[in-house]
Amino acid sequence: MNINVNKIYRNKNSFNTFFSNNNDYIVINNKNNAILYIYRNLPKYKYIKVMEDNKNTSILVLPEYSSVGLKIGDVINLKQITMTTSIN
Repeated sequence: MNINVNKIYRNKNSFNTFFSNNNDYIVINNKNNAILYIYRNLPKYKYIKVMEDNKNTSILVLPEYSSVGLKIGDVINLKQITMTTSIN
């Protein structure tokens, strides 16, 4: 399954939503890109910490409603959204 990802935090096992948008979708996956945890509609001021080793986990911040078809154990392919601008 291909997914557009707003941000990827590699080698992390905790995340704080203080600086993120309201209702973020957070997916925590292992080094093989298999989903370990899914947090949907996460409000501001929440802190998440998982017990897995931070060298083996990554945190993905997804656009709203993009994790509807995902479930724990799915293996995902990552595409990071990039913004390009041209100056004429």
